[in-house]
Amino acid sequence: MIRVYLDNCCFNRPFDDKSQIRVKLEAEAKLYIQEEIRLGKLELIWSYILEYENASNPFKEKVKQILEWKIIAIKTIVENRKVKENSSLFMKIETKEDQFNYPLDKDRNVPGVYFEKIMEGLLKRVYHNASIEPNFKLKDQNGKEFEYDFIVTNSELREIIVVEAKGYHDQKKIPLGSDSEKETIEWFFQKTFRNIKDNYPNPQDYQIKACYITSGFFTDEANAKLGEYNKTKFKSNALDVYYDRDKLFLLLKEKGLEKDIKNIKTHFRKPS
Repeated sequence: MIRVYLDNCCFNRPFDDKSQIRVKLEAEAKLYIQEEIRLGKLELIWSYILEYENASNPFKEKVKQILEWKIIAIKTIVENRKVKENSSLFMKIETKEDQFNYPLDKDRNVPGVYFEKIMEGLLKRVYHNASIEPNFKLKDQNGKEFEYDFIVTNSELREIIVVEAKGYHDQKKIPLGSDSEKETIEWFFQKTFRNIKDNYPNPQDYQIKACYITSGFFTDEANAKLGEYNKTKFKSNALDVYYDRDKLFLLLKEKGLEKDIKNIKTHFRKPS
């Protein structure tokens, strides 16, 4: 008999807004596995971590329904010395991405895709039950296509968060710029982010928020403007509107991702 372990995201997916095709397919996949468990074709494993994460859900009815699966599970993994030792061991294992020597380009130490990979892991820590869609593309009313690093759909708080992730070295300062200057703050907020607000399919009328994250820094002028944006409706419930290198490191540490701080310091630094 095959045994399966479903994380907290899997258990919550059927409750999410299914107007997006990806969320709908993921929900249907979870419901199929769920039915296989009920029919005795799969065996479910539960854990103390699942119970902890589920308990932090502000929606008590969801907590109650998900907790019922603990009764169906054939085994519950509890915290013990062996589990903690294995967890510590896995955290120390370097991945191929950690060991790889990426080629440098003009402004970045490694391809932006590596920074985006790190940011995707961070977003999953921040938004346990949300849909996270990388490399999203959307055309404006004139047919011009814009690409977005991440679109996060948080159905619990009815938010759509547009995330811009820029992997720059430690001496790079992103300018305020304008809506006609790419790679600037205002290009994102007044051009690409505005396109989402104007043209993104939003049948549930979710609030659209913004977040700009970089491993570099911002100019003083850009910082001042971002501080203003952070006091507006652009700010989401879980994240500020902007994170520079120092602020990002604090967030990574808060979420238990110290290893990613090390990776950014190693791969995203100004060439000597």
